Amino acid sequence: MQKFYANTLCYKDFYDFLKVLNSHQAHIEALHVKNNDFIIELKNDYEFYEDFKKHHFVLKNKEVNNGKITLVFEKSL
Repeated sequence: MQKFYANTLCYKDFYDFLKVLNSHQAHIEALHVKNNDFIIELKNDYEFYEDFKKHHFVLKNKEVNNGKITLVFEKSL
């Protein structure tokens, strides 16, 4: 049951994460999910940080490298 609950929670978090990206019509280069980290690569920065906070995603790291922006969000529990 614990494994089922963990996977269900992960899918809900993933859905919420995509919902924020979609609401800002963000064009992403790549998306990775690893443990509680949601990693996205973008060409442009967007004003969606407050919306992510509403869904309990915290910006953990931001890197700009060769014109690509990599953001690492962590799901706070």
